[in-house]
Amino acid sequence: MNQIQILQAQPEHLLELVDLSRETFIDTYEHQNDPLHFWDYVESAFTEEKLQQELLSHEALFFLAYYDGGLAGYCKIHLNRQVSGLPVEGPHMELERIYVQKLYKGLGIGRALLDKAIETGQSCGQAYLWLGVWKKNAPSIRWYERQGFAQFGEQCFLMGADPQDDWLMYLKLPQL
Repeated sequence: MNQIQILQAQPEHLLELVDLSRETFIDTYEHQNDPLHFWDYVESAFTEEKLQQELLSHEALFFLAYYDGGLAGYCKIHLNRQVSGLPVEGPHMELERIYVQKLYKGLGIGRALLDKAIETGQSCGQAYLWLGVWKKNAPSIRWYERQGFAQFGEQCFLMGADPQDDWLMYLKLPQL
């Protein structure tokens, strides 16, 4: 029986998190971006120093997904992260990143990570989960829609110095 295990990342997971973050981001976006801007972003966003600061700051929570013992994916959330334009009232959180390695796609890893983010938000009194997704990332947009997310706005994301348009999407968290 295949088993998914979700753990909150700790400082001792730093090197795994750096490798996984870089690998999944590169696999997802390298072929769609200008190399100069892309590598500028990768080299600044996924360094040991940057991810260590984020792990220790308590502003962000990272969760690692393991499938039959292999590191399969991760997500990063921010509790109480406000965004303008959300068409609902109540405390909300951001799902900043959710990535699954290619080898593990289609096995329920993404859903398990999303469930962990939702569960964490509920236990911390959050009413809504929001995220930004690149408008050119049609597979992810469809996946979020299947999970119940709805679009509510747009934002600009800087890939290095390259401005890219994201959809903003949100999900109402079920009441406990």
